[in-house]
Formats: sequence, structure tokens, C-alpha cells
Amino acid sequence: MASTLSLYLMCPVCLSDINDPVSLPCEHVFCRQCITSYLELHEGAHKCPECRQNFTRQDLKGNNRVLRNVVDILQQQQQLKTRQQTPRNAQEMLCSEHLEPLKLFCENDQRLVCLICKEGEKHSEHSFKSVKEAMEISEKVVRDALRFILHDNKQMGDMILSL
Repeated sequence: MASTLSLYLMCPVCLSDINDPVSLPCEHVFCRQCITSYLELHEGAHKCPECRQNFTRQDLKGNNRVLRNVVDILQQQQQLKTRQQTPRNAQEMLCSEHLEPLKLFCENDQRLVCLICKEGEKHSEHSFKSVKEAMEISEKVVRDALRFILHDNKQMGDMILSL
């Protein structure tokens, strides 16, 4: 995930995109495999690798379905973006019908199209954005959703602590 958002979804142990996220009571998030390996390597009292707060194996919470879904969606988008930015061959970024570069995003069909496709019958009366503009809008939506999730997660953690 090559964006500002990726900083929030990077595992502090392996420094890669979080895979199968689990959180600690201090709300730091790690890959399940990374924090499990950390537990096995460090005997005695376990401390969060980020803030050094004590935790036990029972404190691991991996049931944050929303965070898991966001991570999965962002990883899928990154894979798609990587495929689009680094085509294996020149034809991957060309319209299969017209062999023209894919420069527009059809908002109705939610797909990339070339300039010739835009003028064709299949896309008449459709609305279009540049690929870059469509990507920026999508990134903002995801960023806002993650901000909301992180805020909500923090509030839930605060409520749990207050109980």
C-alpha cells in the first residue's frame, strides 16, 4: 500500500502491510503471525513492541471485522493499482477493443476506458473522470473510512478501559 494510509496499516514488527490484523489493549495493531512469534520469542511479561504496555496472549483481539475488511480492500486496490502501473506487457494498459491507452474511468461501468470507447454507443450518456481524479476520490473515501474506524476503535477501547 503505497500511500499515507499505508503508514496506519503497516505492522510495526515486520514493517509490511498488516496481514490478519490483531490488536492489543493499547490499540496497537499487528499481523497475527508477527505478534504470535513475538510472544513465543519473549518469555515472561509481554510488552507491546510499540508502547511497551504489558499484555497477555488472552489480550489479543482479532475480531475487528471492519479493520480486517479495510485491510483486505486496500490490499486488493494496491494489487490492482500495481498491475495497472507496471504492466507485464504493453497490451495490459491498452483497450482490448481499440488498442488505445486507457485514460478515462467510466463512473457508470466502474472501469477504465479509452477515448474511442468514450465516444461509442456502449458509453453514451455515461460520466467520466480522469484515472488520476477517480483514484484520488477513491483514496479519500478509503482514508475517511479508516479515520472513522480508528476513531471508533479508540472510543470503544476507552469505554472498555473505563468499565
